[in-house]
Amino acid sequence: MARIFPAIKTLNFKEILYLCILKSIHVPMHRKHLLNINIFLQSLCRYVLLFISAFWFFCQDCYAQSAFYSLGESYAKDGNYTEAIQLTKLCLSSDETNPDKLNLLFDYCALCNYFANIEEKDSCNYYADKAVSLSGRVDGIDDDAILSNVSHSFLKARLYSKAIDARIKIRDSYASKYGVESVQMINQLRLLADFYMQSGDKPNALKFAKQEEELSYKLRDVGTDFDQRISYAESFQYLRYIIQECEYVSTGVSYLINVLNKGQ
Repeated sequence: MARIFPAIKTLNFKEILYLCILKSIHVPMHRKHLLNINIFLQSLCRYVLLFISAFWFFCQDCYAQSAFYSLGESYAKDGNYTEAIQLTKLCLSSDETNPDKLNLLFDYCALCNYFANIEEKDSCNYYADKAVSLSGRVDGIDDDAILSNVSHSFLKARLYSKAIDARIKIRDSYASKYGVESVQMINQLRLLADFYMQSGDKPNALKFAKQEEELSYKLRDVGTDFDQRISYAESFQYLRYIIQECEYVSTGVSYLINVLNKGQ
């Protein structure tokens, strides 16, 4: 998620220079072909930048907070979630006092994701609750998008029941907004099947894969726009995959035969 920066025309020289430095220093740490001296210089640049940030902006200026957040994202992309967490937490004190809570919401979502990647379940859940609670008080934010973000973090943290609960809430929200038999529901049913499958709940995975196939078949000729075209063949293939994974050989084969007899 991208934080909000003021318009460039409002920046003075030192702020523009600061942002340029930030954009120029990141080189992925995980590339094994980098020379050790390059890794050392890169790390040195990062710590020098942090020192300059803290001294120059006294850890309160909005540009410094955005820089810490962006640098945290940089570390997260390299798999260094501990450093990413520390940097993102530096944003909290300033963002919590800012009347515009959008950046604070991004902080919470990022921390939820970072803790999920190292399977710190309690911390992941803590920042997820904060993000979901705050999203309803931020203008222009889709609550379902935040909840979806949180659900994937729960899945990474192996908080399966919470991940599935979040996906069910999103499905119900989509059903209310678009209709139970809408095009938008197909992907929600697929995600529920996938989440149940990853949690080890094969019966429910099969249940929602069947629901997806049935809805996809019903809507297979709906829509002319590219984004709304229904790939029934894809839904059928996914259902077959779930049946194979669940090892429901007898019931699965008979069900697939019935599906094929619909005139696929």
